[in-house]
Parts: sequence; C-alpha cells; structure tokens
Amino acid sequence: MRIGTAPHDMHIFVCQHSREGERASCGARWNASDAVAELKRLCKEKSLPARVSGSGCLGPCEMGPNIMVYPQKTWFHEVGLADLPAIVDHLVDNRGIRSSDSGA
Repeated sequence: MRIGTAPHDMHIFVCQHSREGERASCGARWNASDAVAELKRLCKEKSLPARVSGSGCLGPCEMGPNIMVYPQKTWFHEVGLADLPAIVDHLVDNRGIRSSDSGA
C-alpha cells in the first residue's frame, strides 16, 4: 500500500442511485450523468480544483437529488440542473471553508 496526498482540494459527489418501488431516489429525479458532466465543465471554467464523481446512495433520498462536497462537508439537497452554476459559485466563494464553520 502507498499513501499520498489527494490531487484535488475537494471532491464533489453527485448521487446517481436509482431504485424501483415507492421509495424516493435521486437517480429517478434527474439525469445525474448530465449533472456530473456539467459540474466538471463548470469547475474547469472557474478553475476550481475539484474532482467530480457520480456516487451511490448518499442517504437522505427523500431530500434529493443530493450533492455532497468533501472535505468542506457541504451538502446540497433538492438540486436541479439549473442550480449547478450557483453551487459552483458557492464552492468558489467558500473554498476551504467547512459548512459547519460558515454557519450553513
């Protein structure tokens, strides 16, 4: 095993989880692969050193679609594609600030 330093200041996780049945899921509410692609484009445009990844279930499905950012510990709920520019702007403006530190 080798241990190194992560090459990105933050990691943005976009929930892509989809399930059958009555229980809510992020993947059933939007095209998460489009969200991942758009977030990557916006981060590059704003020179935000972030890794954007699709993820499995992040937990609060009833509040989705969900995006989670680490190490900032920022969680975005009920996200739509139109919200992505504001999310990236928020991350640029609050780079390095954990949401618990900023009062959010």
